[in-house]
Amino acid sequence: MACLGLPTELIPTDPPADSHPPAVESVVDAIGRYVADLTLIGPDHSPGWLAALPSPTGWQIGRAENSPVQPTRTAVHRHDPFAGWDACETISVFEFTGEPPEEVVRHNADCTLRTLGADDIIVSTPIASLIPGVTAVRCSGHITLGDQQRVWAQFSTYMSGGTKGLLVEHGIFVKIDHQATLTEDIAQLSNTVQGAFLTSIDRR
Repeated sequence: MACLGLPTELIPTDPPADSHPPAVESVVDAIGRYVADLTLIGPDHSPGWLAALPSPTGWQIGRAENSPVQPTRTAVHRHDPFAGWDACETISVFEFTGEPPEEVVRHNADCTLRTLGADDIIVSTPIASLIPGVTAVRCSGHITLGDQQRVWAQFSTYMSGGTKGLLVEHGIFVKIDHQATLTEDIAQLSNTVQGAFLTSIDRR
């Protein structure tokens, strides 16, 4: 599970017995079979467009604790600094060379959620998918952690192929008790990353 780049506290210790693990753990694994030089950009080399992204009030940029694979950017929301996190955002930016089929993204977009044993999975198509040369898919579902705590998770995947291919995996994780109060934050985070991705490919 380390290759997912998720904080270890978000990984269930015991997936549901009736879950059906996908053939790959993440859409990145699937895309990697069709491209060359697939490289995760580390947090110390974050691209300018990502470093400039604003975050809603109450979100702090940090690192994914205890994760051997660090996303390009990690942000955490804490209502009470002494009570742990309420929500977490991860943005993983990959560069590659090649033209992976759109179907690879569409057919595997929810595989991370299925790997995590999520239920109530919903798959949708962000507006970015209307742009020629862009593939975009968004999935959400509910995860039960090892301590039986419920977390709502959303993964948005944005891809543009070519000699300077770009892949962005945007994850948002919110504890169920805080989902209603963070609805506007979720929308802002989702829209901001989508817009920044589209702007970045225009400049490549």
